[in-house]
Amino acid sequence: MQEYMSQPKINIGYVSPDFKSHPVGSFMFPIVKYHNRQLFNIFCYSATEQMDQMTQIFQSFAFKWMDIRSLSNETICQAIQKDHIHILVDLTGYTKNNHIEIFAMKPAPIQVSYLGYPGTTGLSQIDYRITDQWADPPELESFYSEKLVRMPHCFLCYDPEYQSPDVADLPAKENGWISFGSFNRMPKLNDKILEIWAQILMHIHNSRLFLKTKAFNDPLIRKKIYDFFEKRGIEKKRLIVLDHLPSRYDHLRLYNQMDIALDTFPYHGTTTTCQALWMGVPVITLEGQPHVARASVSILHAIGLQECIAKTPDEYIDKAIQLSSDIPFLSQLRHQLRDLIRSSPLHQSQKFVIELEGIYHRMWNKRKCV
Repeated sequence: MQEYMSQPKINIGYVSPDFKSHPVGSFMFPIVKYHNRQLFNIFCYSATEQMDQMTQIFQSFAFKWMDIRSLSNETICQAIQKDHIHILVDLTGYTKNNHIEIFAMKPAPIQVSYLGYPGTTGLSQIDYRITDQWADPPELESFYSEKLVRMPHCFLCYDPEYQSPDVADLPAKENGWISFGSFNRMPKLNDKILEIWAQILMHIHNSRLFLKTKAFNDPLIRKKIYDFFEKRGIEKKRLIVLDHLPSRYDHLRLYNQMDIALDTFPYHGTTTTCQALWMGVPVITLEGQPHVARASVSILHAIGLQECIAKTPDEYIDKAIQLSSDIPFLSQLRHQLRDLIRSSPLHQSQKFVIELEGIYHRMWNKRKCV
């Protein structure tokens, strides 16, 4: 421990394959950007494929950048130990291109799970998980091998670093109908949530449902969606089904055609929830028990839009019906949401990072006393 104690700053190591234009990269961007370099050295251990402009920016922010893609776990652990990393943070869990084996080898005195994986790692070698009171309330602690450490507000920091389209006026005012939508990935579109969406469309005359995901590039998957709704009496013309758009700007601009966003369940949106709200589109979500069914709950609490959180499927449907029936309110809310986000803890990046660094300090101070 003496070699760690003698370091003038706390060395934080982030391990991820997503230091790029990716949901994890977007949420980590303000954190790495605003870390206090007087108190912390930031090390990025990157397994990033398809590096892009954001990768270059991450590299410029790092005290040390190390490409670990072609290295053995033993070599990576030796490098981490040589760097005297006090706190090593995993941003991936068991998702694609992870390096969870490194954490099982315990190369750092303190190891933390954060952001990229919505559940426990099950590893006794990972000491903490960073979350918040809404995403992981106290009754969920028994489901984690890690000790839960909670941010005072939301566990996320959303600070779009990219150019965003202007928020357009409410499309329903010109169209004469309500356009619901979800831009979540295909695996989140299960029969249960599709059934709920079908009931909403059946209740609201002439309403539309706007869906976009890469999977709709496959005609068979598109047909499956059309067939599902047609069996429930919903005509194909009421569905707008699109696949991937290469431009993030164009992707965001599509929200200008949506009046109300419908969150998926039991696996909530996270990036999609933030993007919809940023573009002035309120998100109705259904609260569940595990973290995956609580991410949007945390986001909506952070911006003060708790009235969009439903406790049951029936309440979810009722909220969609009620919100769609008040066009003046929807229009007003649309032009207030971006400012609401800007003034909320979700968007206060520098304050968020100060609070996160306080957590890191407390972790290290506790470790020193052992």
